Amino acid sequence: SIMVVFGLWGAGWGYWQRGEYNAAVDTLQTALRAAEPFAEFMPFLITMAKAPLGSVMIDAGMDRAHALALHKDALELTSNPIAGMVNGAAWADIGWCAVNLGDIALAEKLFAGALDYPSFFRLVMKPRSLLGLAHIAQIHGEFETAQTYIEQARALVNEAAMLPYQPLVSLADGKLHAARGEHARALELFADAEARALTMNLRPTILQARVDAATSLDALSRAPEANEKRAQAHALRDEIANLFSDRAARDAYLQKDGDSPRD
Repeated sequence: SIMVVFGLWGAGWGYWQRGEYNAAVDTLQTALRAAEPFAEFMPFLITMAKAPLGSVMIDAGMDRAHALALHKDALELTSNPIAGMVNGAAWADIGWCAVNLGDIALAEKLFAGALDYPSFFRLVMKPRSLLGLAHIAQIHGEFETAQTYIEQARALVNEAAMLPYQPLVSLADGKLHAARGEHARALELFADAEARALTMNLRPTILQARVDAATSLDALSRAPEANEKRAQAHALRDEIANLFSDRAARDAYLQKDGDSPRD
């Protein structure tokens, strides 16, 4: 049924945020198969499955060509008024993937569009798009604009008690302070992001907070603490890798270059 697709989408998204990439891919692929019988008259179900599925695969270092093909299909569908009924979520998913692949112009277009496009999940996913715009503003050196977007996301997240987003807001704020050279404050924010993410076992966010904290500790000439934080990050990366059931997929994850900014 349609509600099965919605349930699988939510479960897949949850697995993704916990770094359980195999489970996320399997669940979202099941969602896509469940959506296919409704494709002709409810194409938004296809969009809803393909967008996060492609993003999870990119995040995990899986088959990039297939992931990009999923996103290409999803983007084409979003121009259809009915298929675009989930654009608030789909554009946020694809936008963060575009950031990680260096297509900043596309990412900015998608994040901005997701804020106002009338669609399911628009308000629920709005913090992700606000943080995406903050990240892009930071890349351009527009720090005050970035801070404004972060504060908008924080206000929305706190008002609606969107607990899984709270560590992402702190993480984004920490990155911004680090970019400004304010590493002491950045460390406080990275610690807050890590602590909040730990309560929900959001492994990729914890990992990113540790990696960024190590960088700020290095900037403050606190090498022993930086090395300890880096070791913690390495251990968590191994923990995530060991969740893969397939050796090749595990190796692909470990061979990824760096850590993608969290969405």
